Amino acid sequence: EAILTAVAALLEDEFHELRPRVKDSIYSVLKTTSGVVLETLRTKDAELSQLERRVNANRHALTELMSSDQDMAFMSLTKQHEWPELFSIEIADHLENEHEEVELLLETYLQMLDGIYAGLRDLRDDLTAARASTTLRLSQAQNKLLSVDLLVSSVTAVSSLGALVAAVFGMNLSSGKENRVNLFWIVLGVVVGVAPVLTGSLLAYIRSRGLVIT
Repeated sequence: EAILTAVAALLEDEFHELRPRVKDSIYSVLKTTSGVVLETLRTKDAELSQLERRVNANRHALTELMSSDQDMAFMSLTKQHEWPELFSIEIADHLENEHEEVELLLETYLQMLDGIYAGLRDLRDDLTAARASTTLRLSQAQNKLLSVDLLVSSVTAVSSLGALVAAVFGMNLSSGKENRVNLFWIVLGVVVGVAPVLTGSLLAYIRSRGLVIT
């Protein structure tokens, strides 16, 4: 009983010590997605997994012990001391089912471990939700960056058309149009007017195809 009490108390203390640190990490990651905070969350996840494995191993051991009447009967040390001859090789049939006190004791500690494990599972669910929220925010930030990159690329592509027109009219070739006084302003107005229209049309087409989610 002393060993069971010490093990259960140790696991419970570790759970109560880990829980506020995990909660703080979850609260921090919900406010920011910096690399330090994400690494801290990963560390707490590893600590939580380790404690889960230890608690689950003890639960499994108690469950297996409670499934064997003979093993529980052998734990009756008082009876073994009073009637050692009954426990010499195999336990007597009439004593094999007389383990109510031992079974109640094991059930008590198993319920304690079940409570700790349930608390750990709740923390695991909170961590999973925080990780999903972080992934969603990172995806939204990535989508915004892609939208900005697409806007810059569209403006660059349309501007290159204006640069092409400027290069053509900048050639030292005789076309008979170079002496027209208003031709420069006409070309400039067309380029300046068409550029934003083409950019807006390109972006509208891309959004209509669902390539960018806003």
